[in-house]
Amino acid sequence: MSGVRAFGRSDSGLAVLIVVAVTAALAAVVTITTLGAAAGAAAAGYRAQAEQAGWLAESAIAQAAAALRSGALVVPAVAAPRRLANGVDVATGAVVPVGIVAAPVASWPQVVDVPLAAGGNGRGTAVLIARVLGPDGEGRGLSGGADLDLLVDVEVDAWFRHARASAAARFLVTETEVRRLH
Repeated sequence: MSGVRAFGRSDSGLAVLIVVAVTAALAAVVTITTLGAAAGAAAAGYRAQAEQAGWLAESAIAQAAAALRSGALVVPAVAAPRRLANGVDVATGAVVPVGIVAAPVASWPQVVDVPLAAGGNGRGTAVLIARVLGPDGEGRGLSGGADLDLLVDVEVDAWFRHARASAAARFLVTETEVRRLH
């Protein structure tokens, strides 16, 4: 009889060990699944922020084209590029309709002049508008020399929360048109 009791005791001990092992395995699976879901949500959030930053950059390029066409943005002088932060000329403080960051959604983060160092909750654009220079340091048109047409480069750095995006375009500016070359 004593052998049966010993068998019964070890059997219940084994059952307890099995329950503990199964519980630990289940807890590990739940933890891994939760961490995976959190990582997936963070990645999806960053992708959405990156898309917003990309749209801000492309919007600033479109605003530059429109401002050049309307005359609201004067082509900068040779070797005197214009730097804009969220639609304000950094050197003069004048408001220019390029790189202005609208807020179509009330929950968008605040507009800041530079991306926040640790990522964070800011949004904005930095735009550089410059004449294309030739090898002699003079402003260039399509065929070089004393062309009446001008080549202008626009470079944009945009940020939205933790994401950043850049865009660049070259425009041909003539008396009658502004055309994006690339």
